[in-house]
Amino acid sequence: YFFYNGGGDSADTCLKVSQLSDTLGYPIQAIHVPKTVDNDLPITDCCPGFGSVAKYIAVSTREASFDVASMAKTST
Repeated sequence: YFFYNGGGDSADTCLKVSQLSDTLGYPIQAIHVPKTVDNDLPITDCCPGFGSVAKYIAVSTREASFDVASMAKTST
């Protein structure tokens, strides 16, 4: 078995490995495991990896807004 995780480019690479193994006569099962922070795979609703990035962006933006708000009150 050949497991390869990632987004669209990784899926293409997995397909190429599968096709090459068929051409060379190797019995390899190439399996693409979807995981992308871009959420750019066409059939999936939300890929693993996307939720953690979305949460990170939301939390970081909120924390940055607190920093800016506190600096606005105390800066000259």
